Amino acid sequence: MSDDSAEVQNLKNQYAYKVATDLEHNTEEQKSIAEEITSLQERLTTLQRDQAMLVGVQQAIGGEAAEALTQAVSAGSQALAGEAKKKTPTAKVPQARKPKQSTTERPKRQRAAEAQKAPAKKKAATSKAEAVEATGAKNQGGKDRRPTLRELISNQLAAHGEPRSASEVAATLTSQHPDREVKGNVVRTTLEALVAKGRVLRTKQQKSVFYTHVDPDRSAQDKQSEPANA
Repeated sequence: MSDDSAEVQNLKNQYAYKVATDLEHNTEEQKSIAEEITSLQERLTTLQRDQAMLVGVQQAIGGEAAEALTQAVSAGSQALAGEAKKKTPTAKVPQARKPKQSTTERPKRQRAAEAQKAPAKKKAATSKAEAVEATGAKNQGGKDRRPTLRELISNQLAAHGEPRSASEVAATLTSQHPDREVKGNVVRTTLEALVAKGRVLRTKQQKSVFYTHVDPDRSAQDKQSEPANA
């Protein structure tokens, strides 16, 4: 029995110590919370007092401050408007621009002008070729004179008897007369001059142009037979 009583007493002592320790912790925590509540209450009281003071000041100066602010804004607006009016340049009325020429009308005029100049250029080239040949004939007077380019072309076409192009005629003349300078454009111009005089016939096959020698006797007979056939 004595052992049981000692054990029970030991348990009571342990519980008593535990309860006393918990009670001490509880008391300390309550004290800490109470101190925090007191500090917060003081802070809240200070804020409420400041709020009341600010509201009173606002009510006291509210009307005068609003009027002063309105006058300041009005004066500033008038000053800015005056400066802007001084700096704004006077608007100039732009002059009326001349209408631009149409891009489609310009090529048409150019083509028309070129079409009018083309016959004159061709006629001038033909006259120049004839003048060159005439000058050569005068300078080479007598039996020893060289044949003119027109004579060489006529003889060549008569010898071949078939249509030939200007490039073919120029190539043949260059090979037969290496001492003479034969240019393709001069040969073509001379051929056109012979066509105009009726000594050469011009035909066109697709995109190529060919020239054929015309026999003067046969041409005269054809002209004489035309009225009879008519």
